[in-house]
Amino acid sequence: MQLQLYLLVEQTGSFVDPKVVKLSQEIDQLVVCLQRMRMKDKLRY
Repeated sequence: MQLQLYLLVEQTGSFVDPKVVKLSQEIDQLVVCLQRMRMKDKLRY
């Protein structure tokens, strides 16, 4: 996804293009979800 984001920025020429912002937000949501899962696992052990 990181490469996809990089290529999209190169293609659009902007960090604030709606497509770039949308993909960036999707990546952010995924990272937050993964972090929460890891925190839950650490609390169990």
